[in-house]
Amino acid sequence: MGWTLPRTAGPDDTGFLTALLAHLERRLCVRADRRFAAGMSYGAAMATGLICALDGKLSAVAAVAGINIARPCRPPAPTTIIAFHGTDDRIVPYDGGHPFRDATGDLRELADLIVLDPVERATAGWADLLGCAGPGTTTPAPRVRLHDWTCPGATVRLYTVTGGGHTWPGAMPVPRLGHTTSELDATRLILDAFDRAPSR
Repeated sequence: MGWTLPRTAGPDDTGFLTALLAHLERRLCVRADRRFAAGMSYGAAMATGLICALDGKLSAVAAVAGINIARPCRPPAPTTIIAFHGTDDRIVPYDGGHPFRDATGDLRELADLIVLDPVERATAGWADLLGCAGPGTTTPAPRVRLHDWTCPGATVRLYTVTGGGHTWPGAMPVPRLGHTTSELDATRLILDAFDRAPSR
């Protein structure tokens, strides 16, 4: 089970999410200029895919362990992007190539048909299309590297977790998915990035 990404064949999940967003905005007291999307793994691909699919309505997106699944779209509206990815992710590899490194059987055959870009190249692709300058590189924690781009009306940030698995930084560990770092709180960083993102 997974989302049907924008511009791919299958159920119209983009249409569903667009309709859901419109429904919520009609029924609830929300700010239509402060829309965000966040997801992990294939959900991260859906979140980034919505940057163009929602015609620039998103202020920011967060992609955990999946920024390199959906290719950057053209032309993206100014959108803040914050991403997290572990270097030891065996499901969505940091260095790109085939996903599901430990899969066998039918899943292995399917995964061998897919070639992902390296995470840093995918993130830089978004930054390039958004007209960003950079990146600057810092080390906010001993095993964490931050690539940070400044863009017109947005920012792009990639937190690389050395030794991290297919996990959400700062969350409850799931050992079968690899190491979960406690050096970062991805949820807090995402909410802070969303709070700082310009309104759309």
